[in-house]
Amino acid sequence: MLSVNNIIVIFTKSGCWYRLALCLADVRDYASYPGVVEWVGSHLEGEGLNVLVNNAGIAHWQGLEDVTREHIMDCLETNAVVPVMIAKVTYTLR
Repeated sequence: MLSVNNIIVIFTKSGCWYRLALCLADVRDYASYPGVVEWVGSHLEGEGLNVLVNNAGIAHWQGLEDVTREHIMDCLETNAVVPVMIAKVTYTLR
């Protein structure tokens, strides 16, 4: 399986200051999602998750004669399945 790293960004406001927190995660490692959700939740300071920007994506740039089933499945999983799964697990943080 291809490792697809994505930076998870948390932007929170505390009083008049804004804070930014970053976490690097492999978005196709579904077993890591509970830890990622815990990490995100720990940075929300009880405010809840208001906006989720799901920006992980891949593309394989081959000619039609070189494309494989694995390339197509990698793209479909990362670009279609992963955003839904991330939205599903972070929904509890609203």
